[in-house]
Amino acid sequence: MSESFEMIISQYEKLTDAEKIQVITVLSKHMDKPIQISISGLSLLNTDEIEIIKNTLNGIILTKENVPDIREAYERLRGTDLPRNISFGPRHD
Repeated sequence: MSESFEMIISQYEKLTDAEKIQVITVLSKHMDKPIQISISGLSLLNTDEIEIIKNTLNGIILTKENVPDIREAYERLRGTDLPRNISFGPRHD
């Protein structure tokens, strides 16, 4: 279990102060109890709660590290003939 705690704490430290506050606030509200990201705070939680925290932090870090540069993509594709219609079903050319 301490390996999970260390991973959670390590990921938590990658967040900005504002993100840390937001994560703690949302998780505390979701679990209906105060959450503290520390060895002592995490040791009070059950396995399911630890898993929720771990998955939440994994998702945040993954999203932060893989955000596409929308402006660069827009500039790169400017002037290309992109599809203008969206439809569902088989494609007919």
